[in-house]
Amino acid sequence: MAAIVVRTLGILPTEALQAAALVQDLLLAAALYGLGASVQIPTMLKTGGRAIITAMLSWALIAALSYVGVQLIHVS
Repeated sequence: MAAIVVRTLGILPTEALQAAALVQDLLLAAALYGLGASVQIPTMLKTGGRAIITAMLSWALIAALSYVGVQLIHVS
């Protein structure tokens, strides 16, 4: 909530907000890399097709929801 108030009141200069956005993107990329790097393909293959199907369905759901979100933003 404090971040919302600071952003709304314009307390921080635009450069600081741009720097914070860059840091946010870098940290998100690092987190996603960490998640991906921890996946062990041979172990997943040994667990059978159910794990792979579950992973693919999860990925498809996230992709679909992301697409819908982007489309809603462009409509507004």
